[in-house]
Amino acid sequence: MPAKPVLRSPVAALLAAEGFAVWAVFSTVPWLSGGAGLREAWDSNAFWSLGLPVLMVSLAAAGALSQQSPWRLAAAAVAGHFLGVVLIAKAGSGFNLLPLTLTLVGAPMFAVLAGFGWAGRWLRQLTQPANLA
Repeated sequence: MPAKPVLRSPVAALLAAEGFAVWAVFSTVPWLSGGAGLREAWDSNAFWSLGLPVLMVSLAAAGALSQQSPWRLAAAAVAGHFLGVVLIAKAGSGFNLLPLTLTLVGAPMFAVLAGFGWAGRWLRQLTQPANLA
C-alpha cells in the first residue's frame, strides 16, 4: 500500500501555508519582528505570544473539523513553518544549525501542535449528538 501524502487535503495545505505565513510575517514585518530588517521570527516576543498561539488554535479547529489525522495536520504545519525558516533567511546565513533546530524546536513544536489537533478531535467527539445522551 503506497504512503498517503501529508498534504492530501485542503486543510493540511492551509495549515502548511499558515505555518509558512507565521514565520514570514514575524520575520519581515518590522513592528512584529522587533526592529527593522529581516530577523528570525523566534527572536521577537510577538512570535511566541501571538504567532504560535494562532497556529495552535488553528490546529485545534482543524482537528475538530477535519477527518484527517491530527498528526498529519501537525506535520503539515511544521513543514510549512520550516520551509519559511529555510526560504526566509538573511543573506549569508548558513544552515549549519538547522539539524539542531529541527531537533530542539521542530520536534517539540510537532508534539505540541499534534496535541492541539488531538484535543480538537477529542472535543468534537465529546460534542457529537451520540455522546450527549
